[in-house]
Amino acid sequence: MSKDLVAKLEKAWPTAQQALVGLRPQTPHLLATGSDHYVQLHDPDLTIAAVRLVADRASSPPRTASPSPSP
Repeated sequence: MSKDLVAKLEKAWPTAQQALVGLRPQTPHLLATGSDHYVQLHDPDLTIAAVRLVADRASSPPRTASPSPSP
């Protein structure tokens, strides 16, 4: 790829990631800074924590808003 195309992709990447996070309320967006594509090798603790977070949320009942108290 040309350097120009790579620069455009790098610039668009954060916006695309935020759009994905916005599809589901309360979705965590974790960044493994200093890692490459193989984050599970470079930062296994972050990977484990992220998997546990997703598993815990999947096994928990969905949160619902509490009804407003009657006046």
